[in-house]
Amino acid sequence: MRQIQTNKHSSGDHDFEHKMITHMELYNLANTLGMLAMVTVVAYHFVAVNAKHVSGQNGNTASS
Repeated sequence: MRQIQTNKHSSGDHDFEHKMITHMELYNLANTLGMLAMVTVVAYHFVAVNAKHVSGQNGNTASS
């Protein structure tokens, strides 16, 4: 008779089999996160520069 291997975690009856991430999955994850970081930096600088530009225009038109 075969024994059934039980889950050693007491948090529930999950039947997940853990496996390591492959090199391609790691590459895709790192590439995606890197691109997201660069887009975030560019978007931040775009908003920061335009906020100064817009606030400067509002001050000039209010004093005219």
